[in-house]
Amino acid sequence: MQSLFVEWFNPEFIKIISKLWEMQGNVSSAAKELFMHRNTLQYKVDKFQEQTKTNLKKMDDLFLCYLLILTFNK
Repeated sequence: MQSLFVEWFNPEFIKIISKLWEMQGNVSSAAKELFMHRNTLQYKVDKFQEQTKTNLKKMDDLFLCYLLILTFNK
């Protein structure tokens, strides 16, 4: 699991996924909180999904990513 964390996450995605989890997966609300345009955030989420084969629109995948961040982010 730690190798997934190292491969998948950089500081920007840690913020994005944490905020998406906090906003219950709502991209518009997360973008507003991150001071980012909704389309920009959606582009970054899509890019992350391509690289990791996870779907952050599904709460199970979002929870997995959030759990990895909570566990391995120091």
